[in-house]
Amino acid sequence: MRVKIRAMPTDETPALLERDEPLAWMQGALREAREGHGHTFLIGGEAGIGKTSLLESFTHTNEGSARVLWGACESLTTPRPLGPLNDIAGELGGELLGAFRASRPPHELFQSFLHQLRTDGHPSIVVVEDAHWADDASADFMKFVARRIARCSALLAVTYREEEVSARHPVMRAMADVPADHLTRIHLRGLSPTSVERLAEAHGRRIPNLHVITEGNPLLVTELLRGHEEGLPATLRHTVLARVERLSAMAQELARFVAVVPDRCERTLIDRAFDASGEALRECLDYRVLVVDRESVRYRHELARHVVEDALADSERRALNARALTLLADLPRDAKTLSRLTHHADAASDAASVLRYSPLAGEEAAKRGAHSQAAAFYRSAIRYADRLEARDRANLLENLAGEAFSCNLKDEALRANDEAFLLWEQVGDTFAQGRNRRTHFDFSEYMSYSDDRTKFAGALETALHLLEPHGPSSDLAMAYSSYAFLLSIRGRHDEAEGYQNRAMKMAEALGEPSALTHVLLLGERRQNSFFGAPSFERTNRAIRIALGAGLDTLAAQGHFFRAIFAVTTGDYRGFDQNWTESIKFVEARDFEGQRLILQAVKAREELQHGDWDAALRRSMDLQKEPELPALADFFASYVPGLILFRRGEAGGRELLERAIQVAVSRIVAPVTRSFAHTLSAEAAWISGDQVRMLEHAGQAYDAAVITRPPLHLARAAYWLWRASALGTPPEDIFPPFKMQLNGDWAGAAAAWAELGCPYERALALIDGDEAAQREAFSILEKLGATAVIRRCREMLTERGVQRIPRGPRPSTRGNPMGLTDREIEILGLLAEDLGNAQISARLHRSVKTIGHHVSSILAKIGAGTRQEAVHIARSKGLLDSRR
Repeated sequence: MRVKIRAMPTDETPALLERDEPLAWMQGALREAREGHGHTFLIGGEAGIGKTSLLESFTHTNEGSARVLWGACESLTTPRPLGPLNDIAGELGGELLGAFRASRPPHELFQSFLHQLRTDGHPSIVVVEDAHWADDASADFMKFVARRIARCSALLAVTYREEEVSARHPVMRAMADVPADHLTRIHLRGLSPTSVERLAEAHGRRIPNLHVITEGNPLLVTELLRGHEEGLPATLRHTVLARVERLSAMAQELARFVAVVPDRCERTLIDRAFDASGEALRECLDYRVLVVDRESVRYRHELARHVVEDALADSERRALNARALTLLADLPRDAKTLSRLTHHADAASDAASVLRYSPLAGEEAAKRGAHSQAAAFYRSAIRYADRLEARDRANLLENLAGEAFSCNLKDEALRANDEAFLLWEQVGDTFAQGRNRRTHFDFSEYMSYSDDRTKFAGALETALHLLEPHGPSSDLAMAYSSYAFLLSIRGRHDEAEGYQNRAMKMAEALGEPSALTHVLLLGERRQNSFFGAPSFERTNRAIRIALGAGLDTLAAQGHFFRAIFAVTTGDYRGFDQNWTESIKFVEARDFEGQRLILQAVKAREELQHGDWDAALRRSMDLQKEPELPALADFFASYVPGLILFRRGEAGGRELLERAIQVAVSRIVAPVTRSFAHTLSAEAAWISGDQVRMLEHAGQAYDAAVITRPPLHLARAAYWLWRASALGTPPEDIFPPFKMQLNGDWAGAAAAWAELGCPYERALALIDGDEAAQREAFSILEKLGATAVIRRCREMLTERGVQRIPRGPRPSTRGNPMGLTDREIEILGLLAEDLGNAQISARLHRSVKTIGHHVSSILAKIGAGTRQEAVHIARSKGLLDSRR
């Protein structure tokens, strides 16, 4: 993802030196925002560089003309979920605050905020400070707003410490998805030597090598210049501590108390904690130790707070945290308070309080979608779990296992699950043991990627043995459905159908939404994986049930299934609507894994429909993601790999090999592995390697015969047929392939044309008469499939065909950019500034066809826009003949 990177010379406090340029950028963006075109600023720099000062100056300048909403992430042991949005809700009130109080799910909170932002009638400046401490849910919130802010009268400004984030940090990953035109990055650097010298003169101080020592960091510069000691203080730590030590005893106690409260401390807490707090606070303000920030008190910078906190003796630190814990215990138990209670309980080494608050904080974090934070809260409690009864320890471990699973921490999830099982055995709770083993199988099924399923199958069989004596239950229904899937993996489809029916009947009778949705969706996954015949009616029902019960994760899974079932079963007509609905649903809730998979599935559909250049661009964008789900990784590798291989371009073989490795090592479904072998078979056919082609086609066919999905069985049979090794074609396969295997190349070509699949149509036509072969070469030429053209000519020669249609025209072969005559003609019309509709009318071709040509031209030339393509073409002399 391209973003505008703007490097700033620096920031400075309080003179705001060398700051005009970023202030001008933000001021210009605010003018645009007033017209309804919002923008996001991502402001990075080291600690003390002046990120907050920059924003305080900007917001102060616009005070009265724009509403300022200020939220911050905190350096709690475990960040509070949605901390910045919680802060903003308190300032904004209205719909958002109501949604928070009603504990609405994250995507509804985000929608409420955005709705209020759009309808309140005020231009807004939304600030999120210290994003390097953001929890997962807060990162999702920032991404949600940043991706939609272009249609709002608002600016979003996010600050973070560059030294504390990497490309894999939640906020960096979130911002990678923001359109480049809607995001500006500002990097703040240290002050120049000239500015440091000016500051020193203003303070009447001269400290040798001040710029070298501080590297121009404004906080370090000003702290050292304000020091009262003669000469240079040894470190900033000494400077800050010296300032605190000049305070009276009461003011020192207040400063140390504020030091153990991350980010900022409410005035109400200080008033309750200290007699005569007003006098002590004024002293802290006078000595520039603390500052008042709206209704809170904080250190001028987190660096200073950490200096004071780190200087505390262990006993004093524990006592101050215990004091904060007592004061916070009287506040309402919302997600923010629970996070803070857990932090102070842990810092006070108060085991009882950790065990009281951490599980509650974990529950709240999970509700907010902050699964990493939820897992951290449960880990905090487990450190003290030896004080609990075995049953309570087991529940904590199972909660941790579930949240670790949500974070893809597979080893931790399985380990915690196993530890919980031993505790359930200890207390003799056989139902809990059965539920635990069912969950264990679910974890392993989705995360193990191992061919050896003996251990995991044993867990599921144990679950059934333990759950069945207790009678019908949601867990037993889900276990039956999982067992049906396992039996189909083993090829025992009839027995599997019996277990799936039992699961469905039990789930229907119980009426428990999560169990019923689980059974429906796993049943559909089984149908698609082994038979290629899922029921959209059942999938739609699962989605309705999940939505009605607020089970958004299961609803998202249903949406994903609906889209992928369409493309994997050859329902190409139904794909567009299903995909559009699905991507809209998962993006609204920021289900990133599902979004990435759906984008990969779209690339596969574009490949199928002959829009190869669009498929290439989408796949290459996906490959830039730091982490891809297994299925997305598979599609994003094989789609461009196959296109490049068919075109005879570099990199195709490597991408295909990667796709096959992913299919073998990361994906459970046998269908995908069968399909991976068909990829290898096609690649071997294009390369003319008959032995390798036969080997992979045979493996694909053997696997597909066991699982029996009509489309995948048909593909496997097709390549085995191309290898002259297929006996009697199977009956129940995808119709176009069936026609071709039975010798009806014309019927197959017509069927592929009706489905909009040009490549498959060309491979059907190549088996026809001379006119059909000529059309096949024309299609392949338009697709740029030069390697396939070469192989088809070789194949026809091997058959003894005398009059083989020519390959690409000389004009195309001689064109250094690979453009066809038609593409050169369209380039000339683009140079006349004609749109697709006008070109369509001029050339008597459909607008869609013209669109495909234009996409191909841009991809071949390497241009991002039509204007750029025309410029490049002229510079290469490609349009000289049209002048």
